[in-house]
Amino acid sequence: MSDSIWMPVRHRRTFWTHVPTRYEGTPADPLYWENIVAICDFRGGRLGEIRLHPIEQGYGKPRAQRGRPVLADEETGKRILQRLQRLSLRYGTEIVIKDGIGIIKGR
Repeated sequence: MSDSIWMPVRHRRTFWTHVPTRYEGTPADPLYWENIVAICDFRGGRLGEIRLHPIEQGYGKPRAQRGRPVLADEETGKRILQRLQRLSLRYGTEIVIKDGIGIIKGR
């Protein structure tokens, strides 16, 4: 482990939410703080659709506000969903973006 991020074992459990975002590595990457919440809707025992709600988790915010998921604003949400849409194409998964939510239809 690098000396720049070394700390006693008792503090490592909460380390990643406390790393200032100016450092290099995963917590410093804005993509690390952008995610989705997936809600699956089953109909008659089969998957009807999956709704993808884009969230932010506080990149660049004060320590007390990092890691807390909140719905992404319109611009960030669109970017998150478009990235997921692009990455999903190679797996044959089509994501339709409607009203700020990604939708995957069941088969």
